[in-house]
Amino acid sequence: MNINFISDLNNLFDIAHANALEIINIEEDRKLLLSQREPGRRGCLMGVDMKLAKREERVLLRVIEQENRLAKAHYSSEIDGKFMDSSEESSGTEDISDQPGPSSNITQSSLEENINAQI
Repeated sequence: MNINFISDLNNLFDIAHANALEIINIEEDRKLLLSQREPGRRGCLMGVDMKLAKREERVLLRVIEQENRLAKAHYSSEIDGKFMDSSEESSGTEDISDQPGPSSNITQSSLEENINAQI
C-alpha cells in the first residue's frame, strides 16, 4: 500500500499541459517530456546540454574548415590564372629556351604544390 502511494506520488508531479505532446513543435523537447514521464525520471534538465554543445562545435569546425578550403581554392585559382596570363604573354614574344635560368619544364602540379606549401 505504501509502495503504491509513493509510485503514484512520483507520477503526480507531471505538471505538463494535457495536450503538451500535440502543442510542442520541437522534437527534442517532445523527447524530453516523454523521458520525464518514464519511471525513474531518466530525463532531466541541466545547465548545458553537453551532447548538443559538442555537436554544435563539430558543425562550427566543419564550416570553418570548408571556408578555409574554399578560400585556399580561390587563392590557388587566382594564382593559376595569373600564371597562365603571364605564360601566354611571354610565349609569343620571345624564345626563352636559349636564355639561362630555371627549367621551363615546370609542371602545373609542382607549381600547385609549391603554392600550397606557402599557404
